[in-house]
Amino acid sequence: MGMATDTLDVAVYTFTSEAIRDGIINAHSRGVKVRVVIDVWVTNDPVASFLDKEGVPTRRSRGFAEEGGDAGIMHHKFAVVDGRSVATGSFNFTLSADGKNYENLLIVTDPVLAGQYTSAFNEIWTKAE
Repeated sequence: MGMATDTLDVAVYTFTSEAIRDGIINAHSRGVKVRVVIDVWVTNDPVASFLDKEGVPTRRSRGFAEEGGDAGIMHHKFAVVDGRSVATGSFNFTLSADGKNYENLLIVTDPVLAGQYTSAFNEIWTKAE
C-alpha cells in the first residue's frame, strides 16, 4: 500500500487488519486512486464503513451466481499496485493471517499480469454494491 503512487485496487474476502486499513487510507490521502471491494460478509462492515467515512471508494460484493442460483462469496485476495504489480495468495487482510495462520502472499511485478488482474477487478467492481 505504501509503495503505490498512482492506483491501488484491492479485492479481498475479509478484512480486519487496522494496519492494512490505515495503509489504504494513507495511500488515498496521498492522492493514489484507491478502490476496495470486499465480500458482503457482515464482519467486514466496520472496516468498510471506516473506509467509506475516510472517502475511500469501497464496495461490497457477492460471488457470482448462475441463472436462478444463489450467489457464493467474493473470495479473492489480491491487490494491483500502479498497474504494474500484483500481490496475491491465501492472505486475507486479518490479524490472524498476519500473526497466527499459515498464509502465503506472492508479489509479482509484471504489467501484463497486472492488466489481467485489473480486468478481473473491474468486472467485480462493476457488479458490486
